[in-house]
Amino acid sequence: MHPTSAAWRENQTRPMTTEGFVELSYYLTDPNLQVVGITPSNELASVSQSQEVINQHHRTVARFATLEPDLWRLDGRSMTVLEEFPQERRFGGFISNTLCAADGMFATPIRLNIELREPAIILPGLTIGWGMALEEYPIDFSIIVLGETGQEIARERISNNSDIRSLVHFEMRDVRRIQIEVRQWSRGHRRARIGNVFLGHNKVYTKDSLFSFSSSHTIDPVSARLPKHEIAFEIDNRNGDFDPVNDDSIERYVLERQEVTARYGFRQESDDEVEWIPGGQYFLSDWVAPQNGLSASFRARDVLGFLDGIFHKGQFYSDAGISLYELAHQVLRDAIPPHLGSRDDKWEIDRSLRNIRTISPLPLATHAECLQLIANAANATLFFDRTGILHIAPLSSFEGSTSRTLDGDNTYSRPEIDLQRPLKQVQVSAFNWQVEEEETVLYDEVLPLELGWNDFIIEYSDPATEVSLEYGTNHRIEFEPFARSGSLRIERRAGDLDECHIVINGQVIRPAETVVSIANDDRGETLPLKNVLITDVARARVIGRWLMEHYQNRKSISVDWRTDPSHDVADFFAIGVGQSSKIARILSTDFRFSGAFIGKSEGMVIQ
Repeated sequence: MHPTSAAWRENQTRPMTTEGFVELSYYLTDPNLQVVGITPSNELASVSQSQEVINQHHRTVARFATLEPDLWRLDGRSMTVLEEFPQERRFGGFISNTLCAADGMFATPIRLNIELREPAIILPGLTIGWGMALEEYPIDFSIIVLGETGQEIARERISNNSDIRSLVHFEMRDVRRIQIEVRQWSRGHRRARIGNVFLGHNKVYTKDSLFSFSSSHTIDPVSARLPKHEIAFEIDNRNGDFDPVNDDSIERYVLERQEVTARYGFRQESDDEVEWIPGGQYFLSDWVAPQNGLSASFRARDVLGFLDGIFHKGQFYSDAGISLYELAHQVLRDAIPPHLGSRDDKWEIDRSLRNIRTISPLPLATHAECLQLIANAANATLFFDRTGILHIAPLSSFEGSTSRTLDGDNTYSRPEIDLQRPLKQVQVSAFNWQVEEEETVLYDEVLPLELGWNDFIIEYSDPATEVSLEYGTNHRIEFEPFARSGSLRIERRAGDLDECHIVINGQVIRPAETVVSIANDDRGETLPLKNVLITDVARARVIGRWLMEHYQNRKSISVDWRTDPSHDVADFFAIGVGQSSKIARILSTDFRFSGAFIGKSEGMVIQ
């Protein structure tokens, strides 16, 4: 449950709540952009880590005392002395070393250069946050676009600006470098400030422009299935923003994996202000924008939906094995696309996984499926928080308190309870591996080649160790073997053969399986679990008891209710009142907004 005020919680207990709101922020950009350099001019100094300035639109810019009029430590206003603030926690964007004149003009224009790793084919413009903490902005500034060889491609000058957050709309193609140039500031004797820069457009849709909105979240406590976090929305398109035949349409900038963030709110009667809470971070997956249509429809989901590449770097480990904590990091570092960030701050893995080890390689499966196997072998669950951070952690147990009561005041029908079939026993396999002594041919093929480097992922016939490569040509070859596959690069130069015969040898490793049974009843179903990462009999028993504890809760429950969007899947609810009241853990929630929040939640009765 996301923290809310007492007024919010009291509002949810009423027969009719105050006015509700949904707001979506959609970020139009090239999701594959990689910024490699942010270079300020001599007149501009960074008070942040430079990379944090670009595309970090969720960051709040700090207010620093910077020795300007009304910006002293002792002027009675709340601010921070820059030198006293830890470098790793600073976020103020860029602040100029020099002050402007009384009329706001700078003697030398203030410049910021942004360099991309690869040219961006097309961008719809820039969104720039200036001195947001001070509500200051440039009156006169320019955007200069440079190409691959440093030549100027386009220039856009903005005069008479009055926005602290400027959306500069002009099409940029084949962009390698972007320069922001500030000439005049909105207040005299002040420093120029560039708080953050988004390489694209930020479109904001409120309930006035939303024809429909729905949200769907599910988790599986034992990681038998992948979680799902998804939103779908339909927006007003009567202005032709997404009309494919409209010359001014932004439809051509719409790409898969562009970011969408949601937030939800209720108006508070005490001050008539709207209290907002985050609704999650999502990435565009599909959309429909009919020609001359009145609306455009979009669907966005969590990052796991895009981790569909195959992880082929699984390895056999020594008797000491590898911790599931480090194994999860390996998968995530291999999977997370650059635009989502390759740093560990995009996920959070519980420290308990440091103490659980495996000697097995991961199978050839998608990155998402590999993370699911890791979570399952660690008694953990995959889930997302409202900032888009992926978590692998055990779920908390019920401790006698519930986050919400669902009764006749906020439900639309009586809860439905289904009784599942009884569970007889759980059987968990513990895997070990036996190496065959004789070397075996794992792969034997002639590969066609094009000029230049040719990249291949070779899948073996069987998992193996002591893998070696043979080839009978003069091609330059790079080979990195793994347990079930190998990464192969072959360079064909002028005069080389247009094919290469590849033979891969190794010692095949066969699985050995020990099945551990955890009994529950003398009748019912048997639940098997075969997870190759479970390589210890004691660990198999722990997993078996964990599964048994979960599945012996045989009653599933569903209820239609006036949804409170501050609640999350995995919350505990009290359903009903009096002696017939049930305690349930919510495992899925679907709701829609059409002026009010209405939805359905399903879960498992635990008491």
